[in-house]
Amino acid sequence: MLETFDWQAGDHASYALGDAGLAVELAKGKSVAIDIETAGLGIDAFEIKAVSIGSADVAVVLDPTDTRHRWAIRDAASQASQLILHNAPFDVPSLVGNGLMRLGDIPKVHDTLVDAR
Repeated sequence: MLETFDWQAGDHASYALGDAGLAVELAKGKSVAIDIETAGLGIDAFEIKAVSIGSADVAVVLDPTDTRHRWAIRDAASQASQLILHNAPFDVPSLVGNGLMRLGDIPKVHDTLVDAR
């Protein structure tokens, strides 16, 4: 599936779909943002449809049902110095429960929802 994004004035970010190598490279020793899209709430929160890993300049969208992408998500989380999430209590259990993040990576999580409150 090919998707495109329309350029917006002032937008300097780029987007990549399915570039597992880029996702890992972005994370090596750096802070990265991680966001998930799920099938819904409750038990459906554990059915992850997509994972985005991004820096200030680029975001990579990965498919957690693809084996290469699964390893890239886990490697990126493992190699990052900081994991930035918004509402981490929702995302982290799903990531860990699906084997996309190790328990040992949890101390690296920074939750922007805490900052917002």
